[in-house]
Amino acid sequence: MKTATNLLIAFLGIALLSACNNKPKEWVYSGTIKLTGIAPIGMIATADGFWLSDVDHDRLVKIDNSGTVLQEIAGLTRPMHIDGHDDNLYIPQFGADKIVRWDGSALHEVSPGDSLDAPGGVAMGEGMLAVADFFNHRIVVNKQDSSFIIGKEGHDNGSLYYPTDLKIDRDYLYIADAYNNRVEVYDHRGKYVRTIGWQEGIRVATGVEAGNQQIFITDFHGNRLLVYDVYGQLLQTFNAHLDNPTDALLIDDKLYVVNYRGQDISIYELR
Repeated sequence: MKTATNLLIAFLGIALLSACNNKPKEWVYSGTIKLTGIAPIGMIATADGFWLSDVDHDRLVKIDNSGTVLQEIAGLTRPMHIDGHDDNLYIPQFGADKIVRWDGSALHEVSPGDSLDAPGGVAMGEGMLAVADFFNHRIVVNKQDSSFIIGKEGHDNGSLYYPTDLKIDRDYLYIADAYNNRVEVYDHRGKYVRTIGWQEGIRVATGVEAGNQQIFITDFHGNRLLVYDVYGQLLQTFNAHLDNPTDALLIDDKLYVVNYRGQDISIYELR
């Protein structure tokens, strides 16, 4: 009997150790990129740093990993959440009601398939251009062979209320439904799928990122970042070193979060 008891204790000890070793990884703060004279809203990665939309100074700036400005695109009108595709930048101009494309040397106006009223974000992917049409409370989607509208003004699931940012992956569109304080998920045909974040008390969902089976929402006035699985289950929430966060960017096992008021970029690692 004593031998059996000892074996049971040993087994329980091994099981407990295994459970500790299998503890899910979490995002942990690892550093900050300081910005000087930049009021950032949106961000995308480049081969040697990042492009940031500097909304208060009507420009885009390219910075290296230390925050040094390498390049500037001036003459814009309140650029917001940007995206890149095939060496081109796509820039929503909130104050000019249009989308422009930067090809490395010049700006070209892009037709989104319908008129816009203060575009807050643009996303490219899976053969489509999608625009968050802020004051029209909708998403304008333009494909090569068709265009359609996602959402309408409202507060029910599937409706939008001042959308600001969006991301496209192989299956879905994720929309930062800013003043409904949540993210709305649709498929590529514009069919509503699910709502994420509505129960967490978000105070303006300004930015969304999707990757590695996780969804990230920046809570602007709550000074938080919330992490969900793809089904909307909350995995983690944190506010360390966040100051009016507006956008998030996932690169491998690093997460970069733009802070508008803090005028910096907080970096987190998965540990």
